[in-house]
Amino acid sequence: HTFEGHASHVLGVAWNRTGRTISTAGADDTVKVWDVPGNQQLQTIRGFSNQVMGLQYLGFGDDLAVAWRGGPVRIVRENGKKVRDFEGDTKNTCALALSGDGKLMAAGGLDGILHIQVPETGKLVVSFEPPAPKTPAQGD
Repeated sequence: HTFEGHASHVLGVAWNRTGRTISTAGADDTVKVWDVPGNQQLQTIRGFSNQVMGLQYLGFGDDLAVAWRGGPVRIVRENGKKVRDFEGDTKNTCALALSGDGKLMAAGGLDGILHIQVPETGKLVVSFEPPAPKTPAQGD
């Protein structure tokens, strides 16, 4: 199938574990949900004020973690309902990944910080800061 509907380029794609739907993250500030067997668009999720950089389904349901420039990681449902925004410094997140059991989410962004959070609650477990730049006196 070919799915057309974003007004700009697609920055991320995620399969629902059921295999029936996929969602796409767009530079047009939207998430689109697609019915794979039916070859049609089901939903356009708006409410992001900048590019949607990536997304990841949480478990076997229809909840998605969404990374977008300028905002916190957001959990939304395939039907477009906003579940919650993550707290803390998660703005400008570009990439998301879930642990195999789905109990932890890694989110990294333009600031070089990797956040490990609990998707179910949004609780921050740990953040990994980038190393401090070396000064000329420190050498290589």
